[in-house]
Amino acid sequence: MPTPDTSSRLWLDTLIAPAWITEAQGGVIYANRALLKYSGLSSESLEASFPELLFPEDREEALTIWKGSREEGRSGEHAVRLLDQDGRPRWFCVQFQPVAGTPGRWLAVAHDIHALKLVEEQSARVQAVTAELSQAHDQAGILAALPLCARVMDAPRASVTVLHAAERELHLVGAHGYPEESLGAFRVLDAAVSVPAADVMRTGAPLILSGEAFAASYPHLVGKQDMPSGTLALLPLIANGIPVGVLTLGFLEAREVEAADQRFMLLLAELLAQALERVRLFEEERATRIKTRSMLNAVPQLVWTSRPDEAPMHFNRPWAEYTGLGEMLDRDAWRDAWRQVIHPDDRATVQAARAEGIAKGQVYICEVRFRRHDGAYRWHEATVHPLEGGEWLGVAIDIHDRREAELAQAQSEAQLSAVLDALPVGVLIADETGRLVRDNAAHRELWGMAPQTTNWEGYGEWVGWWPDTGKRLEADEWAMTRALLEGKTVRGELVEYQPFGSVERRFFLNNAAPIHDAVGRLIGGVVAEQDVTAQVAAERALRENAERVQLALAAGAILGTWFWDLRSDRFTVDEGFAVNFGLDPAVGRERLSLEQVIATVHPEDRAGLIAEINEAIRCGGPYTHQYRVRRRDGRYYWIEASGRVDHAEDGTPLSFPGVLLDLEERRAMLSALRESETRFRELADHISQFAWTADASGSISWYNQRWYDYTGTTLEQMQGWGWQAAHHPDHVERVLMKFRRAVEAGEAWEDTFPLRGKDGTYRWFLSRALPIRDQGGQVMRWFGTNTDVTEQRETQAQLLELNMSLEARVADRTRELQAANEELGAFAYTVSHDLRAPVRHVSSFAGLLRRKIGDQPGLLRYVEQIEGAAARMETLTDALLGLARAGMTELNKTDVDLGALVAAVRDDLAAEVMERKVTWQVGDLPTVRADAGLLRQVFANLLGNALKYSRGREEAAVEVWVENTSVEVTVAVRDNGAGFDPGQASKLFGVFQRLHHQDEFEGTGVGLANVKRVVEKHGGRVWAEGRLGKGATFFFTLPHA
Repeated sequence: MPTPDTSSRLWLDTLIAPAWITEAQGGVIYANRALLKYSGLSSESLEASFPELLFPEDREEALTIWKGSREEGRSGEHAVRLLDQDGRPRWFCVQFQPVAGTPGRWLAVAHDIHALKLVEEQSARVQAVTAELSQAHDQAGILAALPLCARVMDAPRASVTVLHAAERELHLVGAHGYPEESLGAFRVLDAAVSVPAADVMRTGAPLILSGEAFAASYPHLVGKQDMPSGTLALLPLIANGIPVGVLTLGFLEAREVEAADQRFMLLLAELLAQALERVRLFEEERATRIKTRSMLNAVPQLVWTSRPDEAPMHFNRPWAEYTGLGEMLDRDAWRDAWRQVIHPDDRATVQAARAEGIAKGQVYICEVRFRRHDGAYRWHEATVHPLEGGEWLGVAIDIHDRREAELAQAQSEAQLSAVLDALPVGVLIADETGRLVRDNAAHRELWGMAPQTTNWEGYGEWVGWWPDTGKRLEADEWAMTRALLEGKTVRGELVEYQPFGSVERRFFLNNAAPIHDAVGRLIGGVVAEQDVTAQVAAERALRENAERVQLALAAGAILGTWFWDLRSDRFTVDEGFAVNFGLDPAVGRERLSLEQVIATVHPEDRAGLIAEINEAIRCGGPYTHQYRVRRRDGRYYWIEASGRVDHAEDGTPLSFPGVLLDLEERRAMLSALRESETRFRELADHISQFAWTADASGSISWYNQRWYDYTGTTLEQMQGWGWQAAHHPDHVERVLMKFRRAVEAGEAWEDTFPLRGKDGTYRWFLSRALPIRDQGGQVMRWFGTNTDVTEQRETQAQLLELNMSLEARVADRTRELQAANEELGAFAYTVSHDLRAPVRHVSSFAGLLRRKIGDQPGLLRYVEQIEGAAARMETLTDALLGLARAGMTELNKTDVDLGALVAAVRDDLAAEVMERKVTWQVGDLPTVRADAGLLRQVFANLLGNALKYSRGREEAAVEVWVENTSVEVTVAVRDNGAGFDPGQASKLFGVFQRLHHQDEFEGTGVGLANVKRVVEKHGGRVWAEGRLGKGATFFFTLPHA
């Protein structure tokens, strides 16, 4: 048989997939290296026995398909299992086609699809598991699918362990493939011990263990666990994000669990967890229904549940006992019962109300006569509520007696209305973004009208607090947000909240859940809120009362207790009672007579005590009486007896319990309080001011005597809001309005207004009032005073008139000074300008004179003196001209960068310090609003002076910095030069004022005067600090624009 040529063989050997060539009859004439390696056969053996390479179950079909393709001359492909060198089958997709240019030759290439096939098989098995689990209605049904779960992964063994959270134990609830005797030690495990299942529960992550890894990680279990030499795979069963159990798969041989296998295992675990959770919820719902049924059977009303078009209908036991019918009726039985139970005259009314209620999906109420089992009809008010899931709840209340009597009817309606008003809870519905789409009337009663909220972040506008911490709820902490963002179900969460448009704080129990569509996609959330403000207040009051009782007992406020069994006339007391009545405690515990107790009461109080006791026993209810008793020391003490007489339904007295309260301290306190009040009134009546108090609403209830002495009024005329009669008619409305605003806001009040005296004249009073608050911050009352300020107002008016005249004189003087200053500036400008020409002439003629004289030293000295004097005169006139211009120039303010300005001035002065050592320290300088040209003159003068007066230092130091406030910027220039005498500081900024001789430091005496003029023109100030030989610091300020 001819073989392929060399090039074909080389090409086939380069393929990584198994390949072979057959002749027309199907015999293999060449196999590539990949096929030889896979099969473990030689070329000759493979060519002779190629069919033996095919898996027996696939062999006949594959050979038939290939033969048909060869006969028909067409290409094709087919999935078939090939045996490897160890005899293990593996799936391949064999593509076969004729070899081009070589008739009768066929090329086959096998592509490995084993993983894909395994996935398909596992998917089919998973679908089978899903179908099996979906039909299970209890845990036993779910565990029956455990063998099928094991077969999905070809695992001979499997088990399920679940967590019992209450006991913190792991329970083995199902096992497959394990010897029964190996399971005993693992049926119940402590969740905290170190076993594989417990570790998976703690981490929530899968755990794959080989035999060696198991022995290394859990040596204490070796021997207890029937652990094969293969592999264990433990997968967490997670429901609602919480591990609830573990699925364990056991392989008898060592197995490499790849990522794809692990994903399938986790999928199996998820399906199993969902099924277990579904069954758990079903059992909870069933238990809830049983509990609900028991509750409904316990209420006296007739209650039933039904669906509009489905049977059966369920009734509670009172219904069955009342009608004589069963607790569950199918549709046909109910149709018959309808005619038997409902009065013929009421059937049309009931049918119409029912049809309307079902059509609108809302509560419907009707009054109907139901026939009792003895044939008698009684009126009932039937209220039918729509429930979730399409069910309806009906409640029928017997109102027969109400129909008989109008008064009973009104009372019954009020009770029913109160019950119905208490039943509804607030409901709020949002879409998946948190946008509010619906709320009910009860919710609006809780919150008021809610604002438009377009997403959950808008819940930040809703005001609520965590009661335990007082921390306000953020938008993401509301139950609705957690239901939407985290998928959480919230039940019975207590929240303190503030309704919209109110300052009142209330409490409700918050319940929330996410809403999903049929495919599990989140489409919104729902919240139910039940107002529990009264319950919270009651609980707090109960706790506070208990605390007060404990404090009273600890402090001795309660002296003792008694219990009088009126039916047996047995009177017993505790030790405290016996001690306070001077009795034997042992006898008091056994039995006393009323005569023994009354014998220790003060003779003056006995008759009243006996009368009060008899009246309390006759009438029943609470009892309180104060009297004096003699203790063992022979003294009488005031006490208060407080108790209650209980009667039977027929009025027979049953019992009379009570306590004794110590009144000595209270009476002493009352006496001290009365004395304190007397002292207060005496003090208030003798102060120079009027004084008064008002309640929280502003209604005045007390004035001191000064008020009555001035106004000539009485308390009857003034109490409440009667004080308006003493006010001037031009001011009373303003005063009233301002006082009412202060009272409503709870803020301090102050006002000034005239009050009419009893002689008819008006005087001005400064009036103030402060709120007096309790420990909770609530206003209890107001305390106010009125102070006569008539003389002060007259003095203030005189001062105001004097100030106005002074201001006018100051303004006139300012104008005069400004005019004189302007004239002085103009004069200085004119003088300096007119002097410049003669000075220049003197300088020019001095120059001509120098050329004429020639080399005559005596005469040249005179010429030099003339030239020097002319030069100083020219410098002086230039300085005067600059000073005049600074005063006359209008400011041109711009944004000036002080840092850049100082740098520019330093550049101008660079030539003067070229051969000197100067250290500059310039801080961060801001940008100010000023005239840049004039400000440059200021820095030129100050920096130039700093360099000039530090000329004698080996190293000159110049600092420039600023201090910035909200009002102004302060600029400082410091040098380490000659300084000055602080006593001469006032002369520094005067024109022609110099503190140093011309021979020491040259200058005109005008520079600092110019600085002062420029700074003051900007609205600033200038000053200097220094000491002789210690340097100087010059400051100036610039106000913020």
